[in-house]
This record gives sequence, structure tokens and C-alpha cells, in this order.
Amino acid sequence: MADDLLPSSASPFLKSLSVSQARILDVDMDVIRRSVLAHISPASLLPWLAWDRSVDEYVDSWPEEVKRAVIGGSFPYHKIKGTPGALKAALASLGFETTVTEWFEYGGEPYRFRVKVVKHDGASLTQTEYQALRRLIMSAKNVRSMLDALETAVTQRAPAPYVAAWGARRTRNVTLYPEAA
Repeated sequence: MADDLLPSSASPFLKSLSVSQARILDVDMDVIRRSVLAHISPASLLPWLAWDRSVDEYVDSWPEEVKRAVIGGSFPYHKIKGTPGALKAALASLGFETTVTEWFEYGGEPYRFRVKVVKHDGASLTQTEYQALRRLIMSAKNVRSMLDALETAVTQRAPAPYVAAWGARRTRNVTLYPEAA
């Protein structure tokens, strides 16, 4: 090889090592830099990026935006893991509105808590989603606390058009609740 600085007496191992190092130097460093940023990383690298960031719950069937949000929020999440804020953040990444009530707020036994989860897309909660919720709660809570209750609710937000006095068309969000039994 004319491009390397090896002497003519170099062993075949050193010559092949020199060739492989030359190939490494040909790699575009911007590709490597982009691969570790969740918001611009290629979609094919997201599972490995999730593993690298110690993401507790990662499902291949999630939409790409959700995967990127979960991976991007991993470092801030691990700073607060074990707190009610971590529970809310973990479940918010899946699109759930969450309310956490601690034992001293509802007069329960010490170190217990309740979680109320609201899903706003109108579709009922599937068994798979419910199991994922429980897994996320168990991984995000602090070790000493016990889950007393997991309450789920589903709402539908639909835009309802109305006409204002001056004739302009506007929309208003209306929350529809199922009829109480």
C-alpha cells in the first residue's frame, strides 16, 4: 500500500489492520453524531438507542413519534424516577393524562398510592394497554410504595363548530363522557 507508513517488512496482520483503520477514517462523522440524537436518528437505529438510554418500556409497534419522545425523555426521566412526577411523565409519553394520589392525600395505609389514567382518543383501553400501564407504573414508582388502585377513564374530544355573532366560523373542544349507569 502506498498510502500507509508501514515498512515493507510489515506482517500481514499489520497490513490488514492498516487497511481497516483507513476504512474507519472514511466514515462520515455526521452520521455518527446524528445516530445518537433521538429526534434525528434513523428509525432503524431507534431500538438500539432505546437500549443505550435504558428505556424501561419500548414497544416496536408504537408510532415513531412516540418512540422518539420516549427515548428523548429518558435522561430527564431517570433523574426523577421513583417520584409521582416520574409516573406522570412515563404515562404521558404514551398519551395518557395521569393523576397520582399518595396515601396521605386519601387517608390510606402508609406508602400506598392510587393512579387515575385518562385516555383522550375515545377508544376503550385494551388488555395489552392495561398491562403496559401496570408495567410502566411498577417500573416508575419508588420501590417501597404499593399500588392501591388503577382507575382508567376514556374521553372523546371532538371539535364542535359554532357560528359567532359576527359570522366567523370557530371551533370549540367538547368533552363527551359516557352515560352514568
